[in-house]
Amino acid sequence: MTVPDTTTTFTSASPVHWTQPGLAALTETDGHGDTCGPIVLLDYRHLAHGVPLDVTTLDAARAELIRWGLMDAPGLPGMTIQQLAAALSQHYQVEPIKVVGYGGDMSAFHNELERLGDTHQLVIVLHTDAAKLPDNQPGVANHFTLIGGIDSTEGYWTCNGDTETALRSGGVTSPVWYTWAQLEASQPAGYILLPALDPPATTPPPPSAPPAAEVTITGAPGGPEPVVTLAGNRWQVVL
Repeated sequence: MTVPDTTTTFTSASPVHWTQPGLAALTETDGHGDTCGPIVLLDYRHLAHGVPLDVTTLDAARAELIRWGLMDAPGLPGMTIQQLAAALSQHYQVEPIKVVGYGGDMSAFHNELERLGDTHQLVIVLHTDAAKLPDNQPGVANHFTLIGGIDSTEGYWTCNGDTETALRSGGVTSPVWYTWAQLEASQPAGYILLPALDPPATTPPPPSAPPAAEVTITGAPGGPEPVVTLAGNRWQVVL
């Protein structure tokens, strides 16, 4: 599947750099061989809700997802984009901003990624040729990663627990940078846009000017017309 690439360069006038604070990737060393879906959910929930990022928590989450009918359905091992979205909204109190399922319209995908520096949103990505990602485990086709950062030069800060480096280290590992060309080569075919956990600061509007004070000056009856002058920083009235 070819992903339409309507924007191939960053359009910002200044360099862009943002990474989600605390973002980390649980490695896919649990032994099940089907947990990339639960892992990206756990990577996000670890930051959103303080859920532990370890194999014990992963095993419990996998068992729950299977019990809920959201994983390893008959003839459909692992999870789908729609099942990930359902788990988030129905069980994990996270309402996805946008869900594009397998085979859906990917025309806005690159633009969504390029806006991460402004939105601070995170993105779960479905790759259908994940072995094309640098250092990824060979032979892997369908695979989920979690993107949580952007840099004008490096690309996109990505949690991928299935790289050769991650599989050797085990436990929790750091995200890696992928360029747009590398992501595109992995044939992304669906994604979930997730709420920001580190919302960008907003510039407050300038304070409005206080209303002008209305001053009525009245001279003595039959007297001279009052004159208002500024003496130093004080107004004075001369009658």
